[in-house]
Amino acid sequence: MWYLSNGINKPFFAELLKAFARETGAGRERIIILALDNAGWHGPQNLPVPEGVRLVYQPSYSPELQPAEHLWPLVVPGGVVVFDEYGIRPWEGESRAVDEFFEGKTVELRKLDWSPNPGAYIVKR
Repeated sequence: MWYLSNGINKPFFAELLKAFARETGAGRERIIILALDNAGWHGPQNLPVPEGVRLVYQPSYSPELQPAEHLWPLVVPGGVVVFDEYGIRPWEGESRAVDEFFEGKTVELRKLDWSPNPGAYIVKR
């Protein structure tokens, strides 16, 4: 199912949810669970949710955390992982995701010296 739009807002998203529920047969006998981020138009406040649709909200840092979870095992010792938005105020989610994922692991977070923004990288041991 594809919908193209040149913008999105909460009323438009509510209509998409209704169409999604209708096309997937969501209802009392068929429950569909959608995992969403917390973008403003996805948020639960004042969002009508059709019968049979359940919304599960992921942490705001999900886009940063998921790649780390899947790619870290593939990084060889001595390999470098860069977090270009680490420590930058509008992208606090990246910092939380990195800190949470690497908590308890033997890694050293280093600053990108050449960057005017905080930024960081890790060298896998």
